[in-house]
Amino acid sequence: MKNVKESDLPDIHSSKPLIPIKLDAVGLRNYPILLKVKGVGDSVDTLVVNLDLSIDLPGDQRGVHISRFVDAVHSFKDMVFENVFEYARLLAFKLLDLNNYSSIARVRLKYDIVLNDGNVIRVV
Repeated sequence: MKNVKESDLPDIHSSKPLIPIKLDAVGLRNYPILLKVKGVGDSVDTLVVNLDLSIDLPGDQRGVHISRFVDAVHSFKDMVFENVFEYARLLAFKLLDLNNYSSIARVRLKYDIVLNDGNVIRVV
């Protein structure tokens, strides 16, 4: 069996599509992560978050590199954020940086907050 090098593989995502169609949103849904945000005082809260991530895809692109979405998420994995909005903003900019053919990035976080009385609030 012949060994195949990565350089031997065509970059299908970047090749021109037969029918150019611009897509408004292409990406990942319900990607689970642990997100650390500053809590009260010196505490750090860990949230179990499901991410919906998308970028626009111009008509001259055939597809997106989903691994770049995962790379963007993992680039922040050990950081503590002031709040979820800071994380979402930085992640959106990272998605655009890694997918330079896109002009729009969307980040949606879904998570639950457990209150002291045991009630749960779903944040979407």
